[in-house]
Amino acid sequence: MNTVSKYAVEQIRGTRAPTPEQMEEYTQVLLHIAGADGEISPREWEFLVHHGRTIGASDAVIERWRAIDYKSHKLEDLTKSAFIKTRRKGLVYDAIRTASADGYAAAEKAAVGKVATLLGVEPMVVAALEAFVEMEASLTKMRGSLLFSD
Repeated sequence: MNTVSKYAVEQIRGTRAPTPEQMEEYTQVLLHIAGADGEISPREWEFLVHHGRTIGASDAVIERWRAIDYKSHKLEDLTKSAFIKTRRKGLVYDAIRTASADGYAAAEKAAVGKVATLLGVEPMVVAALEAFVEMEASLTKMRGSLLFSD
């Protein structure tokens, strides 16, 4: 499958396209948070694959993600990289979106709070991002009802 061009990623995300290694660092954190409730659900995997495609991940990169043992790492270690620190608010947002793909469990919410604290994202910003993700989901449903129902 073709991936999104680096130019498109830069236009969509407003930032340079990440390297495969940076994508993997970022995805490790997302997996850790989404798996905080005990599993990565099929809906969470579907979201991660879709998200990966929007940032230019190839099939090979996405296959490597499937091999990640998200339970073997601590968030404290996963959040040390310079790349993760420069994407801190975006990471919290994407973590909420990933974890919300199948319902936002209390354990996932707690993991989001922990990563936000580690990265210096204020609780008020986390709450705003959670509300924003809920609004996006509502708007998506509304759009579907308005445009694609009889």
